[in-house]
Order: sequence, then structure tokens, then C-alpha cells
Amino acid sequence: MRNFSSCPIIGEYYTIQRILQNPIYCGLILVRAYREYPEELVKGIHKPLIDEIT
Repeated sequence: MRNFSSCPIIGEYYTIQRILQNPIYCGLILVRAYREYPEELVKGIHKPLIDEIT
């Protein structure tokens, strides 16, 4: 099996993709499930670095 993280270009692509998929960067916070409350993404009070479409 080939390790794509050893290739600089492909490794950087996946790193950037992972960063852009992180909800923190578009202003959302993941609140974990607790007792009867389900897990959900809520709008944070911090300014988003990217828009949700990105």
C-alpha cells in the first residue's frame, strides 16, 4: 500500500482539504452529545475565517 503522505504535493492537498472541512474555520463549534441532548454544530462567537460554501 502506498503512503500518500510521503508525497509532498498529495500530502499537502489532503492537509488543506482536512483544514477546510474543519467546522471551526467557518465559525461553528461541535457540541458533543450529553445525556438526552444530541450532538450538534452551533454557531460560535468567533469570526469565521472561511465561508461555509468553501
